[in-house]
Amino acid sequence: MDSNIITIPSTNGELDADLSKNKDKYIDFIYGEFERMETLKQLPEHVKIFNFKETDLQVIVRKTNYVSNIDNLLEHYITKEEYEKCNTLNKLKNRIVDTK
Repeated sequence: MDSNIITIPSTNGELDADLSKNKDKYIDFIYGEFERMETLKQLPEHVKIFNFKETDLQVIVRKTNYVSNIDNLLEHYITKEEYEKCNTLNKLKNRIVDTK
């Protein structure tokens, strides 16, 4: 599931500014990665979310952390009143919990 991994700055100062400026964009990207899982028969062991600029480092969400990440996304989208996204995330969360 290495679709369009986003590259983020690798220095703290640039990273803080970038995250503040692009928070909603990044959250929507992470949502999209989880949304794509709905169509998969088997959930991947991990999802690559970000690459750090000019390094080989990546941010990866492991399957064991899917539920906590979905909970964070739900909190964001409830605040934004984007309930269709919440519904999609809840379905995926239930699927994950049911397969444990």
